[in-house]
Amino acid sequence: MCWTAAVVVDLAGGYLTGARDQGIRSIEQWPHRYNLVVLVALGEGFISTGVALADTPISAASLVTVALIVTLLAALWWTYVGTDRVLDRRMSQVSTGPRGAALARDAYTYLHLLTVAGLILVALGLTTALAQAAQRPGAPLASLGHAALHGGVLVFLAADQLIWRRATGRFCRRRMLGLLVVALAAPATAALPSLASLVLLAAVGVAIATTTPLRAVAPPAGR
Repeated sequence: MCWTAAVVVDLAGGYLTGARDQGIRSIEQWPHRYNLVVLVALGEGFISTGVALADTPISAASLVTVALIVTLLAALWWTYVGTDRVLDRRMSQVSTGPRGAALARDAYTYLHLLTVAGLILVALGLTTALAQAAQRPGAPLASLGHAALHGGVLVFLAADQLIWRRATGRFCRRRMLGLLVVALAAPATAALPSLASLVLLAAVGVAIATTTPLRAVAPPAGR
């Protein structure tokens, strides 16, 4: 109970104190600190893959699985980079005053927690996927691994959209479509081979990361 109360107080403190008394002293360094946190969380996926691969016999199925894992993680990173560019551009416009403090509080302090949580779940799912692909490549992914993998991607993409919404005032339709595809595919692929889930997630990730027109994004006037 004490830990729960401490977490609630810590997370609620930013809203209880308000943005008027908060400020950002180094706008240039602010995004980079959170980029490093996301990189560390993303690295968990690569570390988990490496650990699982060390205990897995090398086969065609395991090599294909590794290639899909690297593709998925790279796509998630570039998805985050695209959103971070939009957020960084918005932060440079409202870096001073209560609006800048409120944006930093919401998009970085709070919503980045969901981004990191999603990547940690993805790392757990990838470990299970690689271990199973080498032993039973045609079998469905274990329930825990399937839930962690798809749930992690869903949480990551949901956080991405919330950050995008907070920075621009609207959701990105193409990325929302990708989020919807992953949500619908989660139960639909539960009985399919584990490689099928990885192929789908990697394809959706690449599509999201490469088709979003970042240059056309601009926040509404007055935000």
